[in-house]
Amino acid sequence: MGRQRRHFNGPCLRDGSRRVNASGPRNSLFPVARTMPSGNTLTIATAPDPGKRCSRCVLPSSYPGIRFDSAGVCSHCLAHTPVRYRGPVDLKRHILEASSRARAREHCLVLLSGGRDSSYLLYYLSKVLGVRTLAYFADTGFVPPHAHGNIHRIVDALGVELAVERSGTLTRCFRPHLRAWMRRPTAASSGILCIGCKLAYHRGALRCASTRGIGVMADGWTRFEGGEYKRALMKSPRVAADALAMALGYAREIAHNPRLILNARCVGAQIMEYAYLLTPYERRRLRRAGIIKLSPFSWYLRWNEPEVVARISDLGWQPHRIARSSWRGDCILSPLRSFIYKQILGFNDMDDAYSSLVRDGQMSREEALERVERESEYDEAVLREPCEIAGVDFGDFLAAVRRGRRMHERST
Repeated sequence: MGRQRRHFNGPCLRDGSRRVNASGPRNSLFPVARTMPSGNTLTIATAPDPGKRCSRCVLPSSYPGIRFDSAGVCSHCLAHTPVRYRGPVDLKRHILEASSRARAREHCLVLLSGGRDSSYLLYYLSKVLGVRTLAYFADTGFVPPHAHGNIHRIVDALGVELAVERSGTLTRCFRPHLRAWMRRPTAASSGILCIGCKLAYHRGALRCASTRGIGVMADGWTRFEGGEYKRALMKSPRVAADALAMALGYAREIAHNPRLILNARCVGAQIMEYAYLLTPYERRRLRRAGIIKLSPFSWYLRWNEPEVVARISDLGWQPHRIARSSWRGDCILSPLRSFIYKQILGFNDMDDAYSSLVRDGQMSREEALERVERESEYDEAVLREPCEIAGVDFGDFLAAVRRGRRMHERST
């Protein structure tokens, strides 16, 4: 399909660029993700034993709040109920009804990161449902070259218009945040390393949709993302209200490590990201703008990995060439955080996500165990790169991770 001419109006693009640079770095604020040679699998130490695993899924006994019955089945499996998805007909009707009240030609803005789920969502909405879409990409400065290339290939293959906006928040804050985290490396506070990413996408996409008069925003979030344990690690047990529990938990982390808030500009980003993700702030802004926000894989479409990967591969989508998973290949910080969780806690998002897929009947327990083991190996080059960007010695980072593990073991 021929290349679409792409228009960038108002704040949807602030740097005057006209398209995504498939090679990456020239379109980024930061020197990102150079193509590095495949190195050795990193084995700084065997990940800590997460304890016994559920006899039905693969969640370990060290997972926060988990309980097991006499047969060894975890509380998550016992509480699981199958989701009844509304289906593509209801999804299309919902989008068209909401967009009919807006003034834009496009029915829907899709948040596109270059990862597999957002790429598939763009394909499904535009080609399967025939919804007129605008793809929105926030260049945080940490998007690897293959993800830049994926965006370029996907929008060209689908003939979809692309809006690009650069965001410097993650670029500005990653260096001080990583250095501060290393002073007291806890699993709970490691989320600070990505401050600025979700803010760039959610705030930027809302601004772009509002400027263009688009009435619907859609993202590629799925029910199998994993990561509920991160909220459990951060929450204070003293209160039940979710947002307040998270705020108090974060205050606890700051009290133990005040360096997390020494950079004034980054503190502002922390507050804004908290407001967007954990308070009604974003919902109020969406309501004032007359925009609805959907996660189609949550209630409408059942996400299926083989189908997703097959369809986007036909469009030219490619995983990271030295990654062991097609998941979360749209940011060079994702492997770093996964490594941190695995080394400190003994598990990470993969244990969580694959357990969800086992419960959904998409994966056997044996396959989940095999993938957790295989995909938890990390190429040293992938982990070194963000440390080099931050000017942090890789050996010092590994020492901090080991120290974080010892702290966690003493506290449990």
